[in-house]
Amino acid sequence: MAAAKNDSDVPAKAKAEVDSKGRTKLVLGMASEEVAGLIGKPAKIKPIKTETGKAEVWVYTYAKTIGATQTATGVRHIIYIDPITNETRSYPEATYSMEHQKAVETTELLMVDGCLVNWKRYQTLDREYQ
Repeated sequence: MAAAKNDSDVPAKAKAEVDSKGRTKLVLGMASEEVAGLIGKPAKIKPIKTETGKAEVWVYTYAKTIGATQTATGVRHIIYIDPITNETRSYPEATYSMEHQKAVETTELLMVDGCLVNWKRYQTLDREYQ
């Protein structure tokens, strides 16, 4: 995300729009107070140095558990005595752990001089083994 270079790059203050399902949408040019009123305070605010004014990135995150599955995470050797030859032998056996998967959606809003200028949204998949 690049900061606005001059005042003509920053849209005029805009009003919220409502979609066909009755949900309020973010619109470029919205005031920061209106954005915060619609979607709440951000989890993190990152200030950006600019030559022309105040700019910051508002970061929102949403995590949702997708599920858990057993996943092979290693091998252990099982030792046994062969009853025919009386020799000690081993065979490999997979070991399993629970893999918990979580989707994390991050939305970043670029605010310049109190107005919404741009945004981006991306998802990551977090995996945790227990």
